[in-house]
Parts: sequence; structure tokens; C-alpha cells
Amino acid sequence: MPPRRKAAASASAAPKESPPAKKQKASAFDDDRLEVPVIGGSVVYIGAGLLTKIPAEIMAKDSGIKASRYVIISDTNVFPLYGQKLIDAFTAAGVTAIAFQVPAGEFSKSRENKAAIEDFVLQHKCQRDTCFLALGGGVVGDLTGYVASTFMRGVPVIQIPTSMMAMLDSSVGGKTAINVPAGKNLIGSFHQPRRVYADMDLLASLHAREIDEGLAEALKMGLIRRQSLFELMEEHVDAIRSLDRTLTASVVHQAVSLKAEVVALDEKETGLRATLNFGHTIGHAIEGLASPQLLHGECVSIGMVYEAVLARDLGHLDPSAVGRITRVLKSYSLPVDIPKEYLRVPELMGKMTLDKKNAAGKIRCTILTSIGTSIDEPQPVERDIFERILSPRLTVLPQPAGKVGGTVHVPGSKSISNRVLLMAAMGKGATKITGLLQSDDTQVRRHHTETCGGLRQ
Repeated sequence: MPPRRKAAASASAAPKESPPAKKQKASAFDDDRLEVPVIGGSVVYIGAGLLTKIPAEIMAKDSGIKASRYVIISDTNVFPLYGQKLIDAFTAAGVTAIAFQVPAGEFSKSRENKAAIEDFVLQHKCQRDTCFLALGGGVVGDLTGYVASTFMRGVPVIQIPTSMMAMLDSSVGGKTAINVPAGKNLIGSFHQPRRVYADMDLLASLHAREIDEGLAEALKMGLIRRQSLFELMEEHVDAIRSLDRTLTASVVHQAVSLKAEVVALDEKETGLRATLNFGHTIGHAIEGLASPQLLHGECVSIGMVYEAVLARDLGHLDPSAVGRITRVLKSYSLPVDIPKEYLRVPELMGKMTLDKKNAAGKIRCTILTSIGTSIDEPQPVERDIFERILSPRLTVLPQPAGKVGGTVHVPGSKSISNRVLLMAAMGKGATKITGLLQSDDTQVRRHHTETCGGLRQ
């Protein structure tokens, strides 16, 4: 089962070598925070100590948020930690806020809970001058955003993510949804939050596993959009996992900024924005079978490895990149293989056929071309290719009658490949090498040999 939050914790002190993130003045209330404009006036604020300042900020005349009723939606894990602090901050600002809690867990993102929230606010006579505040992780954020998008035909929503995953992903960009028996996030709408408050202090209550699964989202953004972000996370694993204040703010700021760029170009996910689902085509299918035993980011981590293998097999990604991606994911204690108990290819394929990126009956997938770049929109991939990648073993057929002809390309030997590279470097003239084994060892040997000038392409 997924871990529960700790009652209290503290972030580690920042090491001296941590690269600082640029800071911008966000408002008159606090000039020690980062700001990311998204689209349509939606803004993300990243900093510390933001929670209790939210009521005064959104009630200010220049906030652009016209509301007289405030409804806090949270869950039974998060509300005991932060809910009363937020309510007290509203009271101090001269307003009484009301709150509704849903059970913690993915199953709360349902039609039943959406209706329960709507009935609750109607019983309290809330009207169009209502503002919703989502205090929680991705489940609470998606559910609250969807309620806000349909209540009285749309009212403002403020996102206050309390998980690493929600800060980096679900709170930004305006995608809202609930789950249904047929699949995850299949019913929903686009409804931009007026503001997102990514308060670094709220991460202190997370367990290590919850931090790691959220960081999978930042690694994903580095893989598809910015090599330097991936390399930053590759280099500072321990500090980032320990919630180093400066590094964490930099990672969140970069990942959110990259997502904001994509959302501004393709708000309704008609092409480019769909590439943000790298790792999700296979990851969502795994999650449909493995939740709640595996967390969302853990399923996406596995999906990223398999989809990197897909890109390699299709000839778009250098084989060495697959090993590097796998190593970095492992360094964040993220899984990279589908657990055997969930490796049921027909069921996984059934889940994948319901993916929202699909079109014209084809499964579409984000294709990585290098660490830091991907094809601008998801590409159709034949079903049998997915099945081959997901299959844990080869099927040996009985020997047919008559002779069998064909050519089998046997993988190269690592030890022979390294020796051949060395011999080629020492020899005179041009040497053509074929059939090298694609492995980390041979890639390192080839790189250093080329660097020393002993080998030419």
C-alpha cells in the first residue's frame, strides 16, 4: 500500500555547492519566491511559508479573484496537517471558510465524490461568487478543479499542492478529471487555476517514497524538454531527495516553467502538450492494474524505461541513453521493471487502447529522440511492437515441416567489442567495425577512444 504522510519532518540544510535559482518579486506580500506565468492569467508561485498568506492575497482588490465564499477541499490525510491553519488564516482575514474532506486515495477521484462536494456547497447556499481551494495532492487537485469547472458553469479555483507530484504536474495547466471504471482521467475538463501556491514547507510531511515518485515527473520533463534539468538531477541525487531547499525550488521552477511553455502553445492537448505524457502510455496501463500498490510516479518511471526502449527499437534513440535513463531512475529509488504479478500483456494492452492520446484506432506514444528532446507530437505505434516490448519471454514454436530459411543477427560480445575497439584504435588506416554490443561499457570505451583521437566514425 502507498505510504502515509509523516506527522512532522524537516528539510535538510542546503549544501554550499547548490546552484541557486533566480528569484523574482511575485507580489507585495512576499518578494522571496519564484513566479511562473502559465496561461490566461494563471500563475504559479514557488516558495516557502506561503500557506497562511494565501487568504489575504486572493482577497486583495488587485488579485482578480471576485469571491465572497471560500470552500476548502482536502482529504483525510492532509487536512489534519494543514487544513486548520488555512481556515485560521481566512478567519484572520475576516472571512469564514468552509471545508470538505474526502477519503485519502486514488479511489476518491470519482463521480460519487464530485456529487458529494456539489451537494455540500449547495447545502451551504454557495453561488457564483464562490472560490474553491484544493488543498492536497493530485487526487484532490483534479477532483476540486473538475467541480469548480462545472459548479454554476465555472468558478475560480486555487491549487495548493501538498505532494511533489502535484506541485510538478497535476496542479499546473488546468487539466481536471475523475476516474471511471473504464480507465483513469477519462471524464474531465480544462479549467485553469487562478493561482497555484507551491509551498516548499508542505513537502516536509512527505515520506521518501512520495518524494521520489513525484521527482519522476521532473526527470520526465528533463528527458523530453531540457537536458540540463536531467543532468542537474543526475548530479545532485542525494541533495534533491533530501529536499535541499535551493535545489528543490530550482527543480520545481524549471519543471513548472517547461510545462507552462507547452501549455501556452497547446492548452487543449491537440499535439505538443500530449508529449508531456511520456511514460504514461505504458505507465497508466500498469497503474490500472497495480494501483494502489504502485504509486503514479512509480508506474510512470517504469513506463519511461519501456518507452525509451521503444524509441531505441524504432531507431530514434541512441541505445546508450536507455541505460543512462534507467540508472538515474534507479538512483531515485524508482522501479524500472513491471512486477511479474502485473505483467499480463493482454490486460495491459487493453488499458493502453483507452489512452486519451490515441487516434484513429492507433495507440500513440511520445517518442524520445535524445535526452532532452522528443518528437513534437505523439506518434502511432503498431500494437505488435508494444506487445513485443512488454512480453517477458520469447515464444518458441514447434518445428514446421520442411526447411526453414532466414538470417539471425546475434548480439555482439561485450568483451570482444571492447577488444576490437582497442585494436582498431591501435591499428593504422581505417577500420570498419560492425556488430558491436550496445552496452554502457562499450559506449564508454568508444567515447574515450574517440576523445583520444584513435577512432574515427
